[in-house]
Amino acid sequence: MNIMKRIRIPNKRRSGQKMNRLCQVRNLLCMGLCIFMAMAVFASFAMGEDTQPELPAEAKPIPLEEVGAQAIQVSNLLVSLQTKFPSNNDVDDIQKNLPSAIDSMAAQKKQTLQVLQSELNLVTLQDEGAVWHKNQDRMAKWQNIITQRATILQSTLAQLSDMQKIWTQTLVSAKAANAQEEVIQQIGATLSSIGDLQTPLQTQYSDLISLQSRVDEALFQCGDLLDQIFKAQRNMVKGIGSHERIPIWTPELWAKARANGYERLLTIAENRRADIELYLFDPSSRMPTHAGFFIFLLTLFFMMRRHAGHLPEEEHLSVITHIVHRPFAAAFIITMLLASSPYLPLPKTIQNLFEALVLVAMIRLAKPMVAAWMISGLYALCLLYTLDMVRLTFVGAVLLEQSLLLLEALAGMAILGWSLIYGILKMPFARADSLTRLNTLRKGAIITLVLLGVGFLAGTLGYLILARLLVSTVFSAGAFALAAFIFIKIFFGLAAFSLRVRPLRLLRMVTRHRDLLERRIYKMMVWLAIIGFSARVLKHVGLLQPVVMIGNAILDAKLERGAISISLEDILAFGLCVWASYLLSSFINFVLEEDVYPRSKVPHGIAYAASRIIRYLIIAIGFVLGVGLLGIDLTKVTVLIGALGVGIGFGLQSVVNNFVSGLILLFEQPIHARDIVEVGNIQGTVKRIGIRASILQTRQGAEIIIPNSQLVSEQVTNWTFSDQRRRIDLPVGVSYSANPQKVIKVLSTAAGGNSRILKNPRPQVLLMEFGDSAIKYELRAWTDQFNDWPEIRSELAIAVYDAIQAAGMSIPYPQREVRLIEEKGA
Repeated sequence: MNIMKRIRIPNKRRSGQKMNRLCQVRNLLCMGLCIFMAMAVFASFAMGEDTQPELPAEAKPIPLEEVGAQAIQVSNLLVSLQTKFPSNNDVDDIQKNLPSAIDSMAAQKKQTLQVLQSELNLVTLQDEGAVWHKNQDRMAKWQNIITQRATILQSTLAQLSDMQKIWTQTLVSAKAANAQEEVIQQIGATLSSIGDLQTPLQTQYSDLISLQSRVDEALFQCGDLLDQIFKAQRNMVKGIGSHERIPIWTPELWAKARANGYERLLTIAENRRADIELYLFDPSSRMPTHAGFFIFLLTLFFMMRRHAGHLPEEEHLSVITHIVHRPFAAAFIITMLLASSPYLPLPKTIQNLFEALVLVAMIRLAKPMVAAWMISGLYALCLLYTLDMVRLTFVGAVLLEQSLLLLEALAGMAILGWSLIYGILKMPFARADSLTRLNTLRKGAIITLVLLGVGFLAGTLGYLILARLLVSTVFSAGAFALAAFIFIKIFFGLAAFSLRVRPLRLLRMVTRHRDLLERRIYKMMVWLAIIGFSARVLKHVGLLQPVVMIGNAILDAKLERGAISISLEDILAFGLCVWASYLLSSFINFVLEEDVYPRSKVPHGIAYAASRIIRYLIIAIGFVLGVGLLGIDLTKVTVLIGALGVGIGFGLQSVVNNFVSGLILLFEQPIHARDIVEVGNIQGTVKRIGIRASILQTRQGAEIIIPNSQLVSEQVTNWTFSDQRRRIDLPVGVSYSANPQKVIKVLSTAAGGNSRILKNPRPQVLLMEFGDSAIKYELRAWTDQFNDWPEIRSELAIAVYDAIQAAGMSIPYPQREVRLIEEKGA
């Protein structure tokens, strides 16, 4: 018969009491939840009542016997307030920098108004919008600092005013009561101290209000100019097909260029020179940061060179070899990608220069990673993109910008046409299966040729908005696609390299799941590259801010129904918060299970329970934060919670019962994951203890879903609660002719010869009964390999059979003796 290692609820008094206690705990938890819901309902009604704010009590005089103690308290309070309100460094900086900031904004406003009144283009408007967004953010930051300081000062002045009223009333009361002269002098001294502190604080408060009004005026100016810029951008986007300028062959255009072109070129050249000097010589410039970052990367790549020779030959690691053998190009690329980011405050000239230079370094680094026939196309792309950067430098020049735009469109058409007819994109006479990529490139080249042709025609006829959009988008998309490709290769290669060197390679989760981690990192790099590619292309053609504003308008659109007001931004914030909490909980559990638990030798059951609790806790916190981001006041949903509690009490009892039972299983841990249990006539391995139910996997491969309440309230046999030992019972029948002592010795020896049978407790052979045709024995042996006990039992039976045959004994067949009795007279 089977001996059960641990029976959850056997038919014994003590176990029955334990079952009752567990059921009582479960019922108490359910009752507590329902009581909490009911209390929430009453709290909601209490909070919903119209309550009048408590009015401050009328100033009452201080009793004369308490004047001394109260005066000491007021003196200490005034000392603490004096130390609390020294000169504020942030406010002092604002007072110091605000005049120069206002003067700078006045000059920028004059320039912006000139731009708005001249021939507009999306790139120039975007640059002006970026300047005023920066000014707006700066003024908003100053406004917050001033407002916080003013609020604290106002509260302190109100407190001092109340104290002054109380002590004034106390002075009047003391004089009316003919108090001692010392008491009246002490009250007067206290009033004088309060007044001495009120005066400088009132002066500070007045200065702050004046400063706040100036900042508010500057902030309003920023908003007004941003509105004008946005309206101009919107009108330009709507009028993409409008006729902005007369055709290029018109004599009036050439006459206008000869009249104003030279002065305009001088102005542009002076602005570009000022940008270069600002970057090179301004103390607030980021050039030292860029130079230091470049030197750091260069040193890092030289240090990586000695490890590159030991890397396995894998495709995503080959880029590390290219990087360490071209360290200057790689360091320059990463530095320039950082420096030319559209979100960093760099002068426009320097940013365009960096973008053109980094493209040359990218081509050098990309040579070993692309086919040889693509190199000439990459150099052509670099040339055309550089020409587009030059055109952007001369934005506003009447004829020069238009001529450069037509030149780059014509050059791109010539290069693509020659490639399609005579060059690398010419259709060769080869097998059809080798032409798939070439056909794709040919189709892309034909589409690009058509776009450039339309852009050239539009620019010639004076439709410059459409021409800029088509031509500039083609070249910037190609350049930034190459940048995205290099970005993925470099950073994914660096990530893969870091997973193969100390200290990351010492982690178990890295050694066991390196491929999984690399796949996840690669997906993240691809998404970052797509986002960066889209942002850079939109910024290059001047559509980034309009797209961002349109996106903000869509996200701010609200669905209002009665008291409910929810926007798409709130819904996305809620979804992202819950999704982020789910990812965070999964990652934390992954780290715990792969590195923390194995190193600290935590038992699997405790580790599983801790992981599940951490997972539930993080997801619950993420859900609560998501509800807060959704804009729902948690204090106003108590009625809904109360109604949910009533629903739980009536309709969801089994769900709550199973949930509470799952918590009991996780905390009390009568059953662990990977335990082998028997519930009724079902035996299997516990795969997971979930919120509502647990999953058992049988030896036949079936997965049985069992509610948690059944595991708590019913009889459960846990075969592996404390260890993996299992007793094997093997009945054996031997003929009556064999000596029982010899049989017991033979069976014991056979059991001891199996290496998977434990020596302690030792195997035991018992004579059970005298059967009809054989003496029945039972061999009892223990093993600590529970999962293999059926195979061990089979091995033990074979060994017993061989030992009995070798000892000259036999296992008789069942026999029946039938006697026929003949009746007399038959």
